[in-house]
Amino acid sequence: MSVGNGVLTYYVGMQRKTIDLQAYFNTDDGTGNFAFHDLVAVKVISNFNDLYVGDLAFLSMAIGMNNLSGAHCIHCTKRAHQFNSVIEPHKVRTKASLTQCLNRYVEDSLRVKSVRNHLGVNSVALIDIDPKRIIAPILHCPMGLVDKVLEVFKAFTALEFELLPPEAEVTRAAFKSTKGLEAAAINHEIDMRILANESRIPETAALYRLAKEATQTASRKEKQTRKEYEDMVKNHNSWLYSLSQDFDAIFQSNGIKKEHYHGGKYNGVNCIRIMEKSEALFNGFADAIKGKKIATVTDEDITLKCDKFARLLSLMDVIWSNVRGIDAGLLPTKNQIAQLETALNRAKAMWLEMNIKTLQPKWHLTFDGHLLHQVRTYGGIADKADDTIEFQHQILKKLRDRYRSITSYQRRECCIRRELRRIKSPEMQGHIDRHERSIKVNKGSKRAVANTERQQEHREAKRVKREAILE
Repeated sequence: MSVGNGVLTYYVGMQRKTIDLQAYFNTDDGTGNFAFHDLVAVKVISNFNDLYVGDLAFLSMAIGMNNLSGAHCIHCTKRAHQFNSVIEPHKVRTKASLTQCLNRYVEDSLRVKSVRNHLGVNSVALIDIDPKRIIAPILHCPMGLVDKVLEVFKAFTALEFELLPPEAEVTRAAFKSTKGLEAAAINHEIDMRILANESRIPETAALYRLAKEATQTASRKEKQTRKEYEDMVKNHNSWLYSLSQDFDAIFQSNGIKKEHYHGGKYNGVNCIRIMEKSEALFNGFADAIKGKKIATVTDEDITLKCDKFARLLSLMDVIWSNVRGIDAGLLPTKNQIAQLETALNRAKAMWLEMNIKTLQPKWHLTFDGHLLHQVRTYGGIADKADDTIEFQHQILKKLRDRYRSITSYQRRECCIRRELRRIKSPEMQGHIDRHERSIKVNKGSKRAVANTERQQEHREAKRVKREAILE
């Protein structure tokens, strides 16, 4: 390590990295005695035992919220329909509140068997932890949000833009018609309910009952046509001429692919690439749609819609690069906190403007204040990521895929356990450590210097791009 002109230079393997220390130290002490070359760098090893991270399904189960991670927040008592609102301090979960909720659930379940939980709590916690010490998973949250944005984009494209075969067009038209009728019936029911409450006479009450029955009928028809439409889209997307196949080809041309061990979805690395390359991706999507669009749709409409989705993913890239990219675990500066808050506010406003649903707990953790609060409270959470947990999931899923041909469940699991023990055995780790120590690292070689320069140029280009997004 070395310090020159207020810049700390250090190496990670053969790659040289730098940190501008002037952003973290107050050099204007009035005495003029401060000098960066007087700083001493000390390597510190610490154990963080008071903060917890993992995927939401495990964390919810750990604090006594079994199978409720998709509808309730693990940090506060809000549920899905209450997301996109200010978090009141008295609704933040604590160990005491979890106990109170569990006692209330037990009392209610003894009286009414249909009670499933109380404020999301329905069992004894597996681990005695304080919910306030749980960190928002900074890998799983962007993965869920990126999947949601892509899902909405593909659904909108199939419903509004894509030219379908005649028989598929009939199914789509029927669904859009019943969808409009249901919306009209709901609005009419609301009007009749207001009228009945104001007048309180038998005639208006009868009109309200008729409107309610009409809404129920329209909802049943909409549900039926929706199922037929979704089945049609699923079948249509499997054909080579569909836009869905064109989108997959564009993803692959940009080095983005769906992983079989991840349920056919994009893993964390691919989601990060999607956010970074959103502009290029959606330019490609726009060109593909223009070649297979409905005649009544203009090229300008397609471009505007794709630009909005690209802009939203670009803002999400600014958010997560800020949260994940604090160099060397140093405390975030005021400028970084301000940039994160600006990006969160703009991305949330655009998300709501595009009318994308906000029922995901991952959305709530990101945009309703939990993420920003934790970055401020814990001095950044870049060094508390859940990447290692996801990596272990990948190893296990790959092993299950490798041994899938073994018909006996017990024998298959025995093979997987034996392979895991072999990978983690001290003997294997010793061989790996000795091999790594035997490699001669020449930090001054042309290859190392060129690699460092490429990395620095790439980082600088991404920094300039992300700052330009917020301007």
